[in-house]
Amino acid sequence: MKADEKTKEILVKKLKEWLSEVYEKMDICIKEIEIADTVENVMRYKKKLLLDYLCETPLDASTCYFCIDEGNFCEDCLYAKYHKPCGEVGSDYYEIKKALRRLITLIDEKYYSGEKYEE
Repeated sequence: MKADEKTKEILVKKLKEWLSEVYEKMDICIKEIEIADTVENVMRYKKKLLLDYLCETPLDASTCYFCIDEGNFCEDCLYAKYHKPCGEVGSDYYEIKKALRRLITLIDEKYYSGEKYEE
């Protein structure tokens, strides 16, 4: 299947906007890590960086080739024919989003929870 140029143009524009927003957030966290004076602060900002990045993962209709191409009409969506409609429980997209939410939860709960590191 040949990619539609207009759809690609919209997708690339959206992904570049996403990249710019993510870059700004990552840059702030990296600058905070650079000036951090404790391991705890390094961990706090590294955790924030990880969570910000994962929460901004471009897995929504505005950055989906098929949603852009089909105008969000799932019943006509070619992706849905192979993977089930995205909003349907058990669809591939649903499972990917569920795994992403689980990873976000794990990092939030386990990566750093405010403990003090002693030498």
